[in-house]
Amino acid sequence: MINYTYNDQSSRASFVEPGDYVATIVGFTFGISGQGNDKIDFELLLPDCKIYDSVAFTEKAAWKFDTMLKCFTPNKEGGAIPAKGTAVAIDEEFINKNLVGASGWVTTFIDVFNDTKRSKVSVYIDAAKKKLTGTAVEQVDRAEELDVEGNTPF
Repeated sequence: MINYTYNDQSSRASFVEPGDYVATIVGFTFGISGQGNDKIDFELLLPDCKIYDSVAFTEKAAWKFDTMLKCFTPNKEGGAIPAKGTAVAIDEEFINKNLVGASGWVTTFIDVFNDTKRSKVSVYIDAAKKKLTGTAVEQVDRAEELDVEGNTPF
């Protein structure tokens, strides 16, 4: 027998219109990519949509995890971005301390595969450029203050 409690929930959409949204990391799973590299699959909650993103740990893709840390960790109480050049062990404790439950701004796009639409993250926005302030949102234009020249990861 299965015990079940009805909650009057609706199914979540698998996509939102392309744009900037506040996302919260609500889950993760460690795994191995198709190429045999370590990876983490992240579950992100957006307004009315849950999306998934994978981070493979390769030299070529290191920019992606760095941008995730800069997006979410400053908004996570007790979280800390490692100092540049510092080697860290990425384990369950590190992810829970620095990312799970944290919110940050992301830019999404719609990907269509086999006639199914899904939102994906195209950019994890640096928390120094677009801040969260309580429930209100304040966009901060600080590009001239940041050394971003030549550091675009794509």
